[in-house]
Amino acid sequence: MSGTITLKQIELANFLSHERTLIDFSGQTVVIVGPNGAGKSSILDGILFALYRETSRNVNQDDLIHKGKKNAKITLRLQDGKNAIEIVRSLGSNASITDLFLVSGTPKARSA
Repeated sequence: MSGTITLKQIELANFLSHERTLIDFSGQTVVIVGPNGAGKSSILDGILFALYRETSRNVNQDDLIHKGKKNAKITLRLQDGKNAIEIVRSLGSNASITDLFLVSGTPKARSA
């Protein structure tokens, strides 16, 4: 892997205020705009949770799951030179987290 990692895409399913959201990050600058409560911070929390299993909020893990749903999934796609990196974190309402880490489509790590 090279030294520069580029954020390519995030997909949020039942995560915080996002029932189903797919965002492509392209170009040099990305701006996230919207009214209060639209879910801008939730996008950043999705990136943070995918990378570190943490959010900027002081909440219970069950509170990260969209109201009325039983699970959530965050998929973060990065690019490291020629390698496509995908981090998938799935949350269950019973405080379970499943992690999957793929490099160029090949699973490299998994935990439950």
